[in-house]
Amino acid sequence: MEIENKEQILQRRREIEEDLLEMLKKTKSDFSLDDIKGIIYNEDGQDCLTDIIAMFDRGGDISELENILELAHDAWNYFPHKTLNCLSPAEKTLEIKKNTTSSVYEEYSPRNEGEICELFEMMLFMKFDEIMPGKMSKKDSQWKKKFSLSKKEMQDFSELGIVNRIFRRWFQTNWGYEKVSDYFEGETPRYELSRMYPGIRQGKDYFSVNLEKQGDEWNVRPYYYSESFLKSEGGIFMYGLKKLREHEKNGKIHEPFFDVEFRDFIHWLDSGNAKVANKAGEESHAGSEFFKYWDLFLKMAPANIVLNIKIRKLNESEFLDLCFSIKNFLVKLFSSQPRGYNEYLLYDDAFGALWETIRVFDDELLSYAELITATKSGKNIEKFKKDQKPKKSIECMYSLGILFDRYILFPIERYFNGAELVWTSHDIFLEDLSGTMLTLKGELTDDSLDDKENNFLDTISPFDLKYMWYAPCTAFRLTGEIFKYFH
Repeated sequence: MEIENKEQILQRRREIEEDLLEMLKKTKSDFSLDDIKGIIYNEDGQDCLTDIIAMFDRGGDISELENILELAHDAWNYFPHKTLNCLSPAEKTLEIKKNTTSSVYEEYSPRNEGEICELFEMMLFMKFDEIMPGKMSKKDSQWKKKFSLSKKEMQDFSELGIVNRIFRRWFQTNWGYEKVSDYFEGETPRYELSRMYPGIRQGKDYFSVNLEKQGDEWNVRPYYYSESFLKSEGGIFMYGLKKLREHEKNGKIHEPFFDVEFRDFIHWLDSGNAKVANKAGEESHAGSEFFKYWDLFLKMAPANIVLNIKIRKLNESEFLDLCFSIKNFLVKLFSSQPRGYNEYLLYDDAFGALWETIRVFDDELLSYAELITATKSGKNIEKFKKDQKPKKSIECMYSLGILFDRYILFPIERYFNGAELVWTSHDIFLEDLSGTMLTLKGELTDDSLDDKENNFLDTISPFDLKYMWYAPCTAFRLTGEIFKYFH
């Protein structure tokens, strides 16, 4: 298998660990997984591989021996070696490959904010003729016609306040081919823009867009906020708060976020919830208004997850205990991020730990390892749907993935300018974009939705355009003042 990124290596290492544990149990070996790791880590090139094979030797047949040989070689290639500066041979190969790969920027300059915005607009409105000049194919022409919005639909789209949510996903999806990280393959538009403006990845600058009418045409307009401007305003959050207070009466979306829920987010924090915010017995962060709001967010956000994940009914004491456990989990998670602009936290690892934190309060939920097995294939999912316990766990797992983005990562990244996220699923982005356009055109509806106004505590509906663009990412990292807060 060709090694593409660090995430792939770590995933394969976990699989090998599981296979080794199963083989040790099958062969009734007296040795442990740590014994195998120890031999590999301290190897001196002298018969170490033979020593590992001997750990499983019980005089089995040729087939079993072949399996042991293959597993031993895999362990050797994917586990760390002291002689390789604590890297595995697979990681060392990746490092060499990274250092010898030529860059596209040897020939081309990175795009600026205007060019990035134009590229997003072409993707948003599926302008195939501009992305790939020349005669459009019949299929492309049909697609463009199917997803083209009328002037009225474009007006509705602008007023919805979700364009920045779509941009957020597109801006941080790895569309490019440039090698920039060991945690994922490919470069995001955000990373490309940071080659021109390093502050965009350091949490010092901020970039957003808005759909605006200029004459008879609708265009996506870029809004770039520099470090010097944001310093004068107290940061992007405080600038957004200032603009909200200026436009409080008109109820419209406004810069810098152009987001449908920022008003509800601030009202939620302002009204507070004394039980959630103060029962932990902690004092508010002394100092700026920014950190007052940040501390409130960190205390209150876990409650939104608990209220919406639909585990068993909790009493007041259990509810507060779970909120406190999730907050502690977040502090520990964010504090574990290594220093460095190319160091990320893997979403799957974080999600698994969060799931186990919640599972302590509901013994009907499957373990994370059981969930992974249950959702490995469509056949498994259909099979487990017949059993109430796995069905409940799968539904809660899906909800938690959306809730973690909506209530934790999204506000940190968009409102506080404190995170960079990376998505790697191009197909899911395009499916969500298609669903958005069809919904705007009235061709994708859900009769169960009512017309009541939503607020920041509402349960998520996959059919509501406000919520469609929340999704689990592949990797993420804190930036700027939020990173410093946890370090």
